[in-house]
Formats: sequence, structure tokens, C-alpha cells
Amino acid sequence: MDQWCMKRPPSTKPIVRGEGFDFFRQIYENNLDAIFLTAPDGRINAANPAACEMFGMTEEEIIRAGRQGLLDTSDPRFAAGLETREETGMVRVELTGVRKDGTRFPLELTSVVFRDQRGDLLTSTIIREISERRDLEARLKENNAWLERLLERLPDVLYTLDLKERKTKNFNRSSFLGYSYEELSQPGSIQASIHPEDAAAVAAYHQKIHQGEGTESLEYRVRSKEGEWEWVDSRKTVLTRNPDGSPREIMVLLRVITDRKRAEEQVAYHARILESINDIVVGTDENFNIRYWNNAAERIFGWREEEVLGKDVSKVLRTTFFDGGREESIRLISETGTWKGEVIQFTKDDQPVNIDANIMMIRDSAGKAAGFVSANRDITLRKLAEEKLQQAKDAVEVAYAELEHALAREQLLARTDSLTKLFNRRHFFLLADHEFSVAMRYEQPVSAIIFDVDHFKNVNDRWGHHVGDEVLRHVSRIAQKQVRAADILARYGGEEFIILLPNSSAEEAANVAERIRKKVMAYRIDPEHTQAGITVSVGVAEKDARVQVQTLDDLVRRADHALYAAKGAGRNCVKIYQASV
Repeated sequence: MDQWCMKRPPSTKPIVRGEGFDFFRQIYENNLDAIFLTAPDGRINAANPAACEMFGMTEEEIIRAGRQGLLDTSDPRFAAGLETREETGMVRVELTGVRKDGTRFPLELTSVVFRDQRGDLLTSTIIREISERRDLEARLKENNAWLERLLERLPDVLYTLDLKERKTKNFNRSSFLGYSYEELSQPGSIQASIHPEDAAAVAAYHQKIHQGEGTESLEYRVRSKEGEWEWVDSRKTVLTRNPDGSPREIMVLLRVITDRKRAEEQVAYHARILESINDIVVGTDENFNIRYWNNAAERIFGWREEEVLGKDVSKVLRTTFFDGGREESIRLISETGTWKGEVIQFTKDDQPVNIDANIMMIRDSAGKAAGFVSANRDITLRKLAEEKLQQAKDAVEVAYAELEHALAREQLLARTDSLTKLFNRRHFFLLADHEFSVAMRYEQPVSAIIFDVDHFKNVNDRWGHHVGDEVLRHVSRIAQKQVRAADILARYGGEEFIILLPNSSAEEAANVAERIRKKVMAYRIDPEHTQAGITVSVGVAEKDARVQVQTLDDLVRRADHALYAAKGAGRNCVKIYQASV
């Protein structure tokens, strides 16, 4: 393919990093095409991951190699491309690439000149490998030759139409719809036989062909010589063009589709019946993969037809069988051709539906199973009416509360601190507030622990933030091993951590805090074999049974006051909140 380019001078507007810089960085790093930032003299300044993969080199190797190490610069198209880029500021050309292992491959290169913030000229180059496209072009050529041979043997009518003479030529059949070749060869012969209701569509179709727009097919009616209306499928392709580019000769393929149209009308009629009934109708193949899903099925189960076609019906509806289960039901269908019974199926949002099912086997002409059709009726309301009206309200409320609590915990798992994998502060309070309310309601003890790493800034200043991050992760792991499943541990902020301990007094919480403190004190940072250690200061507070009205925030503030008392006592210790603290 010859090179082509846009007549555009190099951009003089400098490239400035702004709000969209990260967006373009993502495009650069994740693009499937190779992208290079280069200098006009061929030096390469940067290459994206796709470039490294395409040429089998690291970015450093690509930079050292330069364009002469990646391209066949002896190709005359290369020099012509450089000249075009210098003149217009942009070039697109097909060249030959050379990988690190020496293999050569065809590519399409696009290069644009621009200026950076300093006003220096740079170039951006995008390379796309086109080996597959070349293979496709070769196969397309071979397929075209095959298609030509096929058209010569088609049973359908095939002829050419001379638009200038308005005359049909080269019929592959001696007659069509009762008309002889001589009759069909007369100008406008076929057009005169078109159904009046289809004439406007055919005229518009011909106009598009005359203008060289598209070759899509058109279905319309033509009167046979016997006077019957026959449906035909017309497909037209431009064969030759006039000097101005307008079509001169087109090839026309006509196929009689009357039987098909009648069958389609019958199928459409049956489909309208199935779509209008209130019962669920589901059709499957012999492997129970869904092939039909009517409007009632969409309305009741919530799945659109396009979402379920081709899927296993048992996985979509998760049918629960009774009286022997699914295997027994399949056995009965195989033996008798039908099965009736009540099942439970589930909607898209997991709601159970009571179904009165009637499944029938569809057999092919050889008597083998070709599929199944299920005519089902939603009997959920009837089943609810049959159930006892009296239900245990408290049991329902407990079940709902347990489900709500379980869902909240599941959601909470995904809302943790990214560094320590502990709950973050906001979700700590969401969960802790519930536990605190339970403790207040049932007059149970509940305690809070707040601790932070002593002199943590010194760790970051001495060994860097990566060591500080590892210290926080290690401290969080120590704390996790010391708390119970019912306790709520979270990163409170910075180097601070917080724990809520339901059903725990201050003394019990202090024991937990002391274990954490000792474990942390035994930990060694040791990035430089210095055997350096860290310590934590811990504050503990318990819900005050003497005060009737208090909040979780009160408890946290008291634990925080105790933490400051521990720091004031020289750090590396545990302090329990006292009124005098």
C-alpha cells in the first residue's frame, strides 16, 4: 500500500500537562499499538509496553536501538516517508519492522511532529503490525475467486444491468417467473412488473445504487407472467464505473423467496400468539439451552430474551424440582415426552416463583429429541394463599435483621484500609455504632482501645515511607491475631488504630492491649541490621455503667484521653481511662 499523509504543518502549540494528562498516560500505557516519543532525527525517548512486546525488547533496548534498529531503513518508502513528514508534519506509511530476534514483519507507521513546552520539535510515532491484515487480504482475494466460480453455478437469477442503456444483459437463466430471456432483456421490463406498494422502495434502492451507496439487499414483490405476485430478494453490486466514478454496470442477483416469506408470516403469526398470552413459554434445544423466551417470561423472571438465549435453562432459573428431583423429571420426559408438576424457579433478582410447569419434548423428522417447550404458569399468589396466614412476626424480624447484618458485614469487607486491609475509620463507626447500641440496650459491657506507634515519624524519616508502611502492616497483623472475631479492629488514621470489644470490661480490654503492646515491642524493623524496635502507647476505656445516656463518641474520646495519658507517662504502656485522666 502506498503512503498517504495529511497536508498539515507541525503543531506549534506546546504540550502542557493538565487535568487530562493521567488520562492520556493511561491511553499510552494500555494501547495495543506501539507508541513512541521520538526526536525528528530518529532518536527514541520513550516507548510504551505494546512497543516492547511488538519488538521483543525492553524500553532501554528500544531507546538504544533507535529507529534504524527497529525499521528497515533501506526501504525506499522509509526515505519518502521522512520527506513527507518534513513537508507536512505528518505521515502514514507501510514499512518493514525488525524484531530483536531478527524476524521481519509488515507494519503501518503514523508519525506526527509537535513541539514540547520548551518549544523543541518532537515526534510521536504509532506503529501497528499488519501481518494479519496482509493474510486477510490474501485470503480475501482467494475467496473472491471462489465466489466468482460459485456465482457461475448459482440456481438463482444472475444478470448485469447497463445503467446507461437501461438494458439487462448476461442472464444466467433462459427464463424467470415465466418471462423469456428476450422479454427480460427489454429496457425496464422487470421494473414494470414490480408491485405498486413496493415501487417507491425499489426506486430509492436503485437511486442509492446509481449513486454508488451500498449494496444491501431489498425484498419486494414482482408479478409473474401468470399474474401471481412473487417475493424476490434482490442484491446488487457495482461492476464497472464511469470516469466520474458513478456506476456504469451493476450485477443483480435475484432469488425467489415466496415460500420463505409465507413461512415467515406463519412464524410471525404464531410468535404473536405466544407473545400475547399471559403464561410463560420457554423453548430449549435438546441440551436444555434456551432458544425461545416470551414476553411473559421476561415480565415474571426479569431476564430479557437477549440475556438468556443460548444459556442452560437450569442455570438461569435455578429450578428446584420435587418428587424425585431434576434427574427423575428428565427421565420421565425422555420416556413419555411430557412432564407436569410444580417447581420453584428464581427471578433475576433471586426471588422464588412457584410454577405449575408443563414440559413437552419436540422431536425431529427422525423421531429424535430436538428440544423442549415448557408452558408454565405463575402460581405464586395461589401458593401464598394456601400457606398459613399466621406467621411469627418476631421470627421474620430476626431473620431480616440477621440478613441485613450479614449483608452489611459482606459490604464492609470491601471497604477496608488499602494499606493494612483493616476496616477504615468510617466503616468502623458504622459497625461499632450497632454493637454499642446492643450493649446499651442489654446493659452489656463494651470497651474501646486506641493505640498508635510511638515516634512513628522517626521511622519514616530514618528508613523511608516504605519501611513505615511495612511497620503499620505488621502492627495490624499483630493486632488481628490478638482480637476476637466479634471485636472490631480498624485503622483510625495515620499510625493510630482502634478496637471495639463487645462484652469486654476495661480490665479485659487492657489485657488484650498489653498483649498487643508486648508483641509490637518484640518486633524488629531491622532494614539495616540495626535490630531497631518500635513501641506503642495504648489507651483503654469502658462504657460507664453509671451514666444512663452516653454515645460511642464518648467512649472513643475517653479511650483517646487514656492514650494521651499513656504518652504522658513515657509511652510504651497501657492506660485505662479514669475520671481524673
